[in-house]
Amino acid sequence: MARSSIVGAWQKISKIGTCFSSLGIDLLGLFVRKVGLGNKTRFWLDVWLGQFALKDLFPKLYSLELFKDCLVCDRVMVNDLGEIKTIWAWSRGSLSAETHLDIEDLQEMVILYSFHSGKNDSWSWRGGALGIFSVQDLRRVMASKIYEEIYTTPCIWEGWIPIKVNCFVWRLLLNRIPVAVNLLARGLVSISWSCTFCSLSDESSDHVFLDCVRAKQVWRAVSLWCGWDLTALGSIEQLLEEASHSSSHLRKRILKAIIYSSIWSIWKQRNAKTFSGRAFNTEFVLEEIKTNLYGWIKHRSPHKEIIWQDWIVSPLDCILA
Repeated sequence: MARSSIVGAWQKISKIGTCFSSLGIDLLGLFVRKVGLGNKTRFWLDVWLGQFALKDLFPKLYSLELFKDCLVCDRVMVNDLGEIKTIWAWSRGSLSAETHLDIEDLQEMVILYSFHSGKNDSWSWRGGALGIFSVQDLRRVMASKIYEEIYTTPCIWEGWIPIKVNCFVWRLLLNRIPVAVNLLARGLVSISWSCTFCSLSDESSDHVFLDCVRAKQVWRAVSLWCGWDLTALGSIEQLLEEASHSSSHLRKRILKAIIYSSIWSIWKQRNAKTFSGRAFNTEFVLEEIKTNLYGWIKHRSPHKEIIWQDWIVSPLDCILA
């Protein structure tokens, strides 16, 4: 098993990180792990899937892991078609229902990750466009003093929402989800540019979630349900900031949860259309949004007393009443 995933020149560069911390610069944060074969990256201990090590995101699962120093290739298999299979080794055979939910969340995160098939694991420099470390790039970061504004996107974590959905929204903010425009930019030329839903425009993140006629139908239906207009927003960032305009902290949390659930259901419907040819149905998507969010809030928030009949009429009144 690998003991350290930073080797060679990268190891020497990373050691000077403490010198930059006094300047307010997270040097190690400018290195991003690119996992290919998974033979040089530790599954639980290294930061490769999101912003945190998986042992910190899933402490219960990590405590059940038999081989805590295992590599990504020990837990994930990617075949020639890009299909992903997870392989677990737990310390006990009988797992609780809560543990199974954590496993499902983790599997969803792994499936969303873009593996660099056929290539060795590597480190990439986020401080420049080419992904290769240079003194010029580092000097520019130091001079600007706005590292966090340029290279990171705030992760608007919502505790009422499953980890897999939080992670997806975070990747959406980074424009790292596998829509056609992003896949083609990475050289996957065997797919169509067109939107899966309407075929009228290139499939970008903003188009799928905001501009497409199908997405607009969903936001119109959600707006009528929750009594808050979510139909006139020009970007993903504006959409996610909309909840902050509410008058109370609780109302903000409910609106944010509604937006997250809506984004997740639109994406699931997009995948169902892309991979299974399932026809789009606005009423079905709205019902899925209501059902998912009801279950999440019922089991993940203090508001366990909410009643389904009240919820489907007005989610805000149901909780705020």
